[in-house]
Amino acid sequence: MEIHERRRRWLTPDALGFAAHWAWIWCVFWSNRFYDEGAALESLVLSPVSMLEPLWVLSLFSNVVAIAALLLVARVRNPLSELRSLPVEGAALTALGTLCASLVPDLVRPEAASTVYLMGAVLTGVGSATVVVLWGERLTECGPRYLARCFVAAIFLGAAAYGLLAVLPPMASQVAVAALPVVSMGI
Repeated sequence: MEIHERRRRWLTPDALGFAAHWAWIWCVFWSNRFYDEGAALESLVLSPVSMLEPLWVLSLFSNVVAIAALLLVARVRNPLSELRSLPVEGAALTALGTLCASLVPDLVRPEAASTVYLMGAVLTGVGSATVVVLWGERLTECGPRYLARCFVAAIFLGAAAYGLLAVLPPMASQVAVAALPVVSMGI
């Protein structure tokens, strides 16, 4: 098989978009670039949940609530991908939330930083829920062989992107990570 043909079968737009989504998840939740403000919040929250990172907890909670809401909307409007603004909204909310959780707290008054960070956590949850549901819709249309290739390629590409983003200076990395949801949705 010709190398170009082999590359075309593996490096599909779906694999590249899904890789951007994986890289975003890994960078935001599994790297140390997005948790400075969250560490400062630990002293403010008095509950068993305070042992957990606010970005993770609030993003996860808002993600679950948003997915449930999207599933209710899907009962009336299916497929959700027919709502043309939904990919833009999901990408924008995720990108804005990522910036609010990383860069913006350093740019606002200290007393507002925690609020901006928590707002970012909620926005990442709602936005990424939209992205995940839309990816789920898209990938259910594909056969098992295509899905396997897409997932393998996305994991490798996402890991490579994570490695590249980890060596960038913090601000450049945070801006690049905030752009990944836009890449993921192909906007």
